[in-house]
Amino acid sequence: MPTFSFHIDDSLNNQLKTLACDKERSKAYIVRKAVENYLSEQNDLSVVQKALEEFYNSGLKTYSLDQIKKENDLWQPLRIRCN
Repeated sequence: MPTFSFHIDDSLNNQLKTLACDKERSKAYIVRKAVENYLSEQNDLSVVQKALEEFYNSGLKTYSLDQIKKENDLWQPLRIRCN
């Protein structure tokens, strides 16, 4: 498995040590999981951004929930019963 090294400040190192101790895991494990989660989130974000860009370029129109309710006679005012 390849290795990677970097420098962190004392505050971040202390937080990392505390978390690793609390979770009974190594600091390397905590950092590895943090990187995995970050990369996964960035991948998800890229997919969403691409889909949004495709939608904007499609020229399709959006509708609010209120518009859909009104156009389909689904609009019902809130009725409060008083006893």
